[in-house]
Amino acid sequence: MRVTTGVGTLLVAAALVAGCEPGYDPKAPEPTGPAPEPTAAGALYGRIMRPDGRAANKATVALWQFDAADHVRAATAIASLGFFCLIPTDAFCPKPAHAKVSHTGGFSFTTEDMKDTPELQVTATLQADPGQQAPPATAVTVANAPDPQRVPDLVFWEPALHVGSDGSQNTTVSWPDLGALPHGSEVTYTVSAFAADETIPRPRQVAGPTAQTSAVLEGWQYEDVPSRVVVTAQTTVGEATYSYRSAAVAVANGQAPPSRGLPCLADDAAGRLRPTAGPCPLTDGDLGLHHEVLLPGECSRNSSPPCQTEVTHRRLCVDLGQPRQVGLVVLRTPFGTADLTIELSSDGLRFTKVGQPSDGEDWGRRIYPLRVQPARSAAMVCVTRQYDFAGAILTELSVW
Repeated sequence: MRVTTGVGTLLVAAALVAGCEPGYDPKAPEPTGPAPEPTAAGALYGRIMRPDGRAANKATVALWQFDAADHVRAATAIASLGFFCLIPTDAFCPKPAHAKVSHTGGFSFTTEDMKDTPELQVTATLQADPGQQAPPATAVTVANAPDPQRVPDLVFWEPALHVGSDGSQNTTVSWPDLGALPHGSEVTYTVSAFAADETIPRPRQVAGPTAQTSAVLEGWQYEDVPSRVVVTAQTTVGEATYSYRSAAVAVANGQAPPSRGLPCLADDAAGRLRPTAGPCPLTDGDLGLHHEVLLPGECSRNSSPPCQTEVTHRRLCVDLGQPRQVGLVVLRTPFGTADLTIELSSDGLRFTKVGQPSDGEDWGRRIYPLRVQPARSAAMVCVTRQYDFAGAILTELSVW
């Protein structure tokens, strides 16, 4: 069945991020002249070019064909994970077909490679430079047509991204427009970020879509984690959808939140807030650590010998020390936030509910922002749950 426009766009963007297709010849020299018209060979064929028209003979190319079952898996993955087909071996992904790229930039797929699907997505990725996590990539989505079918030219977009500071904790990213590359009258750009230490990039959209050629990235989106950003451009020409993704560039670490390293409080059996034991795992800056929040004298359920009484709480709080304006709370958890509520308090006795993190957006790595508008004064920021919990479902609670 035909993939819907919204899902199809995400499929292309996710496939672009993957950059995992094999097949380029690292020994093949770079061509010097314009890429010739490809030979009408196989069931599906085309050519891959650099922005100046030279053949991109060191690129890799893959063909993605989505049937009804793949469409359902795509919708599920997008809703639950924020990405689809990040890597071809992902459980949600169909298996792509691969084609070798000739010295002149041509490629072709055989009849055996083809499925009876209404839409085809052909993606191409440049060879990664040493240490480069996300090289340029491009894709085109077209309707399946009678063989032999000529795919529109795949042209790489290789813009120079400019990354700077706007004078605050935020970062500005700007880029040139698509220029002479194939594109329609409307072009939208999105900016995605991923941690620099990720072996397999798991990008999350941090700005856009926008028709502008610059965007502001709020520092909390990549909270003091060395990160990379890529810009993806999407446009339509007739019935063909083009997607272009830049290479990744580094961005300076986002500033640590004011809550970093502050102590935490947890309610006891009587509902009173008490200081927790040791450094608080909710403010320690380890954005992947899951650890129980314990009061003095409590022991972990994972201790040996095991605890006789299971550690449970209904309210866990970050102690800001003194009242300050709170405008943003960012909760990190891989387990969802449907039953979690954020509260503010000035005295630890009276609490004001300001929202549920699920009211915000899931930024792909289970990062849930909750903007407090207008900002309010508070000395404590708390997360509560309908049912008892020990805090191990959370990785970080950041307050700005």
